[in-house]
Parts: sequence; C-alpha cells; structure tokens
Amino acid sequence: MSGGRVAPPPGVDLSELTAARGFAAAAVVLYHVDAYSRDAIGTLIPTDALARLAVDFFFVLSGFVLAHVYGAAWREGRYDHRDFLARRIARIWPLHLVCLLGVAAIVGAGTFVGMAPPWTPTVAGFLEHAALLNAVGLIRENAWNQPSWSVGAEWTAYLCFPVYLAAVSALRSPVAKLAAALALAAILWAAVRAVFGLDLFNLTYWGAVRIVPSFFAGVALRQIMETGAGTTIAPARLTWMTAGVLLAMALAVLAGAPSILVWPGLLALVYLLALKGLAPRGGLLRSRPLVWGGEISYALYLAHAPVLMVTYGLGAKILGVSGPAGLIGLGALAAGLSVLAAAALHYVVERPAQRFIVSRAGRPRKAAAASA
Repeated sequence: MSGGRVAPPPGVDLSELTAARGFAAAAVVLYHVDAYSRDAIGTLIPTDALARLAVDFFFVLSGFVLAHVYGAAWREGRYDHRDFLARRIARIWPLHLVCLLGVAAIVGAGTFVGMAPPWTPTVAGFLEHAALLNAVGLIRENAWNQPSWSVGAEWTAYLCFPVYLAAVSALRSPVAKLAAALALAAILWAAVRAVFGLDLFNLTYWGAVRIVPSFFAGVALRQIMETGAGTTIAPARLTWMTAGVLLAMALAVLAGAPSILVWPGLLALVYLLALKGLAPRGGLLRSRPLVWGGEISYALYLAHAPVLMVTYGLGAKILGVSGPAGLIGLGALAAGLSVLAAAALHYVVERPAQRFIVSRAGRPRKAAAASA
C-alpha cells in the first residue's frame, strides 16, 4: 500500500479516497494491537476479517488512483513505464527501507538483552525485504517489518501496470470490465483454496497473487467512471449508499460469509467515494484532519509494527504490564505513538526522499504524477 494525497485533474476531488486510506490503516493498526493482547485477555474485536480486507481496499484504491493519474497518458501514447517505476520507487522504497532498518535495530537490541523475536532473523530475509521480494513466496514466516509484504505486492503490480491497463482497456463495456474483475477474483480465490487450502484474501507470503484481482478491479473502476456511470447520483444518496455497503460488509463478515462474497463491497466503496469527489462540496471526509490522516497512512502502516514491538516489549515483558486494563492501555499508547511516529516519518523521510529522487530522475514531470 502507498499513501499520500492524490493530485487529480481539475473537476475531480479524491479527498474522500485519501481520507479513507487513514481509516483503512487504522483498521490494520487495531488488528495488530489486538493480536498482541488476545492470548492474554482475548480478542477486543469481534472479527479480524474486515481488518485484513483493509489491505485489499488499499490494493483496489491503488489501481484506481494510478489509472486515474496515468490513464490519459496511456491512451495518448505518452506513458513511460521507466518513468512510472522511478516515481513509484521514490514513493514507496525510502520509507520502507528506513522502517526495515528500524526493525533491524530493535531486533538487534532485543537480542542483546535476551529478548529475541519469535522468528529467526536472517541476512537473506532482510535483503529479500529490502529488495521488495517479500511477497513472491520466498519468505515463509512473519519476519522483519511484517506488514511490508503488501508493499512488495504493490511493487509487483507496478511492474505489470501496462499489462493491467491494456487488459482492462481491451474490454469495451463497463459491464465487461466489472465482470472480468469479479471473475478474476473468483477464479483465483477458488484456485488458491483448491490447490493450497488457503484463502486468497489472507495470503501474505504470496501477496503478489493476492493483489492481482484488487488492482485489476481498481483500474477497471476508473475506466468505468470515465463512461459516466453513476455520476448523476446525488451526493446525499451516495452517502447513504456508502453506509449501506459498509453495514452489509460488516454483517456478512459477522455471519461468516466467505471472503470472496465480501470482497466486492470494497469495489463498491471505492467507486462510491470516488463519485462523491465529483460533488462541488465535500462532506466530513474532505475535512482537513481526516485528509491528513490519509496523507500519513503509508507511514502509519509501515511504522506501527516496530512501534508495537518496542511498546509491548518494554511494557509487557520488562515492566510487567498485564491484565485487561493494563494491556488495553498499552495498546492505546502504542496506537498513539504509532501516529506520532508516522507523522514524523511522513515529514522527515517520506516526502523529502520522494522529492529528492524525483528531482534527480531528469525528466519533465507533472505535479499530479509526482504526488500519486
């Protein structure tokens, strides 16, 4: 997943989607906070399925936003894949590397004082993570900065971005594009379950496979939007429709529905939020605090795991914090520190590094693509 606010063409405001990133990142943080304490006090959330699907929401959103920014260049023959990859590296890799080095420092310090991690640190594993090869089946344990598997998955999608654009563009009608996205997800979900006995939307080591239907769907949704589908729906009605989709997804998850039946709700959410961006006036999701939360969401996603490692390592293992009240308080502290760390990394590492790398690429660039 990658954060940052989108700079769309005139007339379209994707602030709602930017703000939604913040909520999705928060769901992942809550899931991992819960995971640290559930063995001692039980789970604090009724199900973690929706939190896991927050990552797939990022994947759909990523495909949508990149098709939004680069779609015109593709149609007009101006798309430069080398330039695209340089921009994506500038966007995702510096912060990924800094957080990975942070985890390495934490692991080294912890091992020195007799608090080794529950996984085996290896140089090969570290290098695979650093090279964004942590979602192609080479790694088989939750090691290093574990949530970064999705960054590796994103990188595989970036490498294949022209294939996604060409495949979706070859489908002429909106119905065909949507049907292809749903069929691709169903086929991959069934194949992964039949061959490996696993849920496609719970894969991490093979995140490169997991991202395929969601990223494809995001590209398809952006091209469908270009046909004008749904653009006449009133903003107030879009708000109620969005709430209805969220409620339906929550009820489906609580009822134990297979993930493949819940996943289409992510497509509906992205599309409805994008349609709201056509309105001249925005609602709550265009408020500056929520948009800011979306802007730092990538940093929050990558920073929260090392923050949790330190907070729970010091609090639970050294200071002896225990019991429901203590662990809930520790979780709240860890979440708050994660936000602070994310904000610092966003301004000190993420944005400056992106600007530096892009400025050294040596090609004229549009501001929209630079901030995608």
